Formats: sequence, C-alpha cells, structure tokens
Amino acid sequence: MNPALTQALPIAIDQMPNVFDSHDLILKLAQANQAAYIEALYAKLPSDAPFRELHSEIAKAVAGSPKVHQIGERTSPDIFGNGGACALWRK
Repeated sequence: MNPALTQALPIAIDQMPNVFDSHDLILKLAQANQAAYIEALYAKLPSDAPFRELHSEIAKAVAGSPKVHQIGERTSPDIFGNGGACALWRK
C-alpha cells in the first residue's frame, strides 16, 4: 500500500462507526483518497485481480491497527456490489 493510503487509514478508521466491516472501510478510504487509491491500484496492474490484491493489503493493514479488533465476519457488498465475506471490526 502506498504511503498516502497508509497515512489515511487511521483517519478513515476514526470516521467509521464503532462497528464496521472491511468493505465499508475500503469504500470510505477510496472515496476520501481517490488519487492515492488509484495510484495504489495502478501499482497492482500486473495482477489479474488488482482490486482484490489492494483490498487484501488494506484489510491486513486494518488488522494491524491498534485502533480496532476483529469481532467476526459478515457478508456485505464489495466495491463492485458483489456480496462476499469480510472482516467485521470494532473500535
């Protein structure tokens, strides 16, 4: 993940409700940091699945944050509107 998104992650977490999932956070992070998100996504272009790779990297960074802890999983729409399982977090 590029440095701009890494720096923006704690801010995005602060803006989330007390309980949120990875898909919601990724949308918040991407919307608030569009240029950095596009740059990070572009860096994944050699992959056949750049969105999945970047989103996995973001989720791992969230897991390493002292601001949250994982409380389970739930199904929610991803950035494409497809339902899928993702981590559920509590601040």
